[in-house]
Amino acid sequence: MMSKEKVCDLLAKTNLVLFRELSNRYRGKDINVTPVQAKVLMTIRDNDKCNQKDVEKVICCNKSTLSSILDTMEKNGLIKRVEDSNDYRKKILQLTEVAINEITCIEKELDYLELQMRNILREKYDLFCDCLNRIYSDLKEENK
Repeated sequence: MMSKEKVCDLLAKTNLVLFRELSNRYRGKDINVTPVQAKVLMTIRDNDKCNQKDVEKVICCNKSTLSSILDTMEKNGLIKRVEDSNDYRKKILQLTEVAINEITCIEKELDYLELQMRNILREKYDLFCDCLNRIYSDLKEENK
């Protein structure tokens, strides 16, 4: 009889599989971003006058890691850093036309995977999402 896996292990394995699936789907559609970069792009799109600190909070990433990700994205022509007119020390992150085009393709791939998840989970989908949100919220609150 197989022993039950711990929730943390199941979440980690599932995250890894989803990350690989997204990476493969992006490559197959000539989307030139990683899943993490895709999340950064959508965060910038969804948050007006977004800066690096704002993105750090959303994607749960430390400053140095995100700085490296943003450097690569800027080098690849996906984002621009522009001075904040209200605070010269801050840089606002802006999407380029290339990024806007990539986001359209990214969203199609995310919608496809979301539909697959709904088909797998069927009537338990909402409960599953509620459980994941609760785990996330509780752990995030605990780590403040």
